[in-house]
This record gives sequence, structure tokens and C-alpha cells, in this order.
Amino acid sequence: MLQDYFGQSPRGLPGLAFQMQRERLERIDAVDFTLAHDDGCGLADLDQADVVLAGASRVAKSVTCFYLAYEGICAANVPLIPGLDPPPELLALDPAKSSPDDERQPLAESAPGADQDAGDGSFDTYGNLHEIETELRDLERIMARHGWRRIDVSYMSVEEVAKEVISLIPT
Repeated sequence: MLQDYFGQSPRGLPGLAFQMQRERLERIDAVDFTLAHDDGCGLADLDQADVVLAGASRVAKSVTCFYLAYEGICAANVPLIPGLDPPPELLALDPAKSSPDDERQPLAESAPGADQDAGDGSFDTYGNLHEIETELRDLERIMARHGWRRIDVSYMSVEEVAKEVISLIPT
């Protein structure tokens, strides 16, 4: 019936249906990978990522990775924590694979309770501008020491950051 409808003879080539769905399946695999490698998880096979975003908290690494995954890119993200060395699995990667994010103008209001000067909650220093600036200076030194490429994500949308990351991925 299809031959009559389309006026074409069947090609008789196996796999044509898979080729039509390949892009969608690659996106699904990339999303699965990104889910398993979000926020420092799945470090054992970090080397399987197409790109690894490392950086401070507050710079939208996770959402950027999911945007990249939708584009079919297996992306992982690893938080860099001041005062702690980066995970050895991150340090073992080819520097071309890691693209640490850096945010020059962090938003102090990004944390609940950031407007409070005192208290015993865990967010007391998270939103403190002085603490954020100190954290970014420390992380800047880590990034420079390891020769990682840096993206200043200040005032950039997730789509813009993802486009910049994609431009850095070797083809």
C-alpha cells in the first residue's frame, strides 16, 4: 500500500527507521547521562562526557548541562568548593574537555535568607557578597592552576552559555 501511495519502490535497506530516530535516541542517551552526572555524581566515568562544566555554585551548571543534553551532548557538572581540591576524576580529564564556569557578578539574592546578617542557618554565608567574591577568587586560582578554559556567565542566558560551550567542543 505504501508503494502505491508514495509511488516508489521499497529500498529494502534495514535500519532506515533507526536512522530517522537516531537523533532523538541520542538526545535521550545524553539526558540520561546528564542526570547521572549532575552536581558531582558519577565521577567514576566522568571521562565519558563530551563536556564537563566545573565551577562555583550559583552559575547554572545543571540547567546548562540539561540544555546541552537536549542538543545530544553528554554533559556533566562538578561543583568546585572553596577550600577543597577538585575531585581527582576531574583533574585526570583532558583540559579540553572541561569548561569551568565563572560568574563575575554573582547575585546575592540567589539564596534564601541572604538579606539576613545573622542567624544559624546554612545559608548565612551563601548569599553574602563578600563571601561570594572570596569564593570566586579562590576558584579563579584553581582554574588558572589547571589551565581550564573559563566562561564568564555574567548576564548570559542559559542558551547563550550553552552556545558558548558548544563552540568550545572539538568537532
